[in-house]
Amino acid sequence: ALSPTFLTMLLQPMSDVPAMACWVPALLAAVRRRPAAAGLAVALALLIRPNLAPAAIVPAALLLAGAQRMRHAVVFACTVAPGAAIVAGLNWHYYGSPLQTGYGPLAQYYAIDHVMPNAMQYGRWLVTTQTPFIALWLLMPFVRRSAPDRGRLLAVTMVFPVVIGAQYLPYLIFHSFEWWYLRFLLPAYPAVFIGLAAVVVTVAQRMRPRAVAPALPIVIVAVIGWHGWTVAAQAEMLGRKRGDQRYARGVAFVERLPRDAVIVSLSHSGTISHYTGRDVLRFEALDGLSLDRAVAYLAGLGKPTYFVGDPFEVEPARRAERPDM
Repeated sequence: ALSPTFLTMLLQPMSDVPAMACWVPALLAAVRRRPAAAGLAVALALLIRPNLAPAAIVPAALLLAGAQRMRHAVVFACTVAPGAAIVAGLNWHYYGSPLQTGYGPLAQYYAIDHVMPNAMQYGRWLVTTQTPFIALWLLMPFVRRSAPDRGRLLAVTMVFPVVIGAQYLPYLIFHSFEWWYLRFLLPAYPAVFIGLAAVVVTVAQRMRPRAVAPALPIVIVAVIGWHGWTVAAQAEMLGRKRGDQRYARGVAFVERLPRDAVIVSLSHSGTISHYTGRDVLRFEALDGLSLDRAVAYLAGLGKPTYFVGDPFEVEPARRAERPDM
């Protein structure tokens, strides 16, 4: 509740928090052996964020681990299928193929060279926003070795976050916004905090004297909560309503431009594309190519080019002008 990433995205009209809100009941229903409810939640999650489809492996595995596995598998598959079919149908209708998306070829966005920089960046951001206590989550496989629910606990608290994270490590490297891009990992946050809680509670149960054991989880929760609220407040993420009017101003500006104009943008790209129908060039997708050359090419086609962005996007845009510098 006090995670800076969650607080930030709670105020944004984006899909990160709704996606998280669907994956949580999907995992809960799978743990409780309710295949229809788990499948429905996964189907909704896929409609919101289709690229996380591989994460469905975890609730499926949880359902297959118990009795009536065949029945559970059939019910789960039948309830997930409509969501997947709708996504595939929309892609086919709009982009000509069930596997083609509005983002274009995936090779433009994913590369093995992105894995290590993203791993280091996301790790640094997690520690910055959640304190180093978040690393206690990694001890989860070692503190519940003999627990009867160990398999399910590991599937939810370790495997699921790893599957979510693995899908974004090869993705684009974002140098602006800082920890704002932790929003990609929000579907894994509840599972990570459950694992963290399991570690802290298990350690507290083994502490001596027992009278001081309750102090450990109280202190850790207080530190993480206070730090998270402070980070969010310092970043002015909790009072951005007035600042977010810049999106409306950006749309109003673009609507006054020629119809054939191409807009170079990043954070405004979605609103500009949706509300004005103009062509948008996201400069971070050039993948090492020169923005200057792209603008010159568009000028040769007779298309005027404009930049619409926030002050903190100016320097990344300049780096995109001459990526070799």
